[in-house]
Amino acid sequence: MVQLTSWLDPFMEGVSRNTGIPTAQLSSHVGGEFIGTLLERISATFSKGFMKLLIDITAGGIAAGYAVYGRDVPERLRRELLQTGSHLLFRVLEAIDFAQIYNSAKEFFGKLSVGDINGALSTVLRTPEEILSSMGISVASSPAPVITAPSYVITPPPEVSTPPETTSSEIPPLPSPA
Repeated sequence: MVQLTSWLDPFMEGVSRNTGIPTAQLSSHVGGEFIGTLLERISATFSKGFMKLLIDITAGGIAAGYAVYGRDVPERLRRELLQTGSHLLFRVLEAIDFAQIYNSAKEFFGKLSVGDINGALSTVLRTPEEILSSMGISVASSPAPVITAPSYVITPPPEVSTPPETTSSEIPPLPSPA
């Protein structure tokens, strides 16, 4: 049986005793929130604009949909998935800015329609510099190194004197083989 949050049970036992909420139920709630937050951070790290919204809605819809409509899903897994899906779906509502989403989608499809694949991808995926800065790692942009071409002084070759032309009468005959 699949359990996504059973690793939390030992940490939740004390809280469970104090609240009267069963440990498995408490772990599925807290763990589902943790998984939802983790998925949200991952999508925010690598995507932006309407693509992040689309990823969060899709992941949240799949998790919540499987929790509600899945067959033979164990109760604990159902609770974990429902909490994860709810987290992702409700966070989308909090962060939605319709003008920003519209502009992001318009820019993406505009670049895609003219065949600018790299430009379209740059509107929905973060660059390595954006990823590092979202993690709090400063990205110092260093200027491109200046490369100077070596300079050569080209001097003409020294004057070479050519021997005077000789005629065949001046060439001595070759010795004959004996």
